[in-house]
Amino acid sequence: MKIFWSKVNIQDSSYCWDWKGRVGSSGYGNFRTGPRKGLSSGAHRVSWELTYGPIPKGIQVCHRCDRKICCNPKHLFLGTTQDNHDDKVSKDRQAKGESVVHRGENHPRAKLTNELVRKIRSDPRSVNEISKDYDLDRSCISKVKNFKSWTHIK
Repeated sequence: MKIFWSKVNIQDSSYCWDWKGRVGSSGYGNFRTGPRKGLSSGAHRVSWELTYGPIPKGIQVCHRCDRKICCNPKHLFLGTTQDNHDDKVSKDRQAKGESVVHRGENHPRAKLTNELVRKIRSDPRSVNEISKDYDLDRSCISKVKNFKSWTHIK
């Protein structure tokens, strides 16, 4: 399905293939699967089905990379809800608040990376100049430079 893959940032097979289309409030990519409004599926699920075939009823498509917008079929696996939970715990990604688990570059809608945050913080130029250079909102750059966001990165 050419239209689907055109919305995926396909790279080397070892990298995450980020979904470039609509992302729902859950953080997962959404792909319209029917002609009517409301008929959509998770982009990672569509990626699995296009690559490997149908997903059995009651089974989840889980991410080895833990990135909800990743559509790289090599990063996906099938499992039950319990399998998905066990995978999360085994990676020590179980936390008291999901915001802790999905902060920084691990957040599905993150526009920055840890490396870029460090570059921004060490950049002596003005917030305006940096924001234009990276095509990011001035408030985003200001919060990063003043340690109001991305506080876990030093």
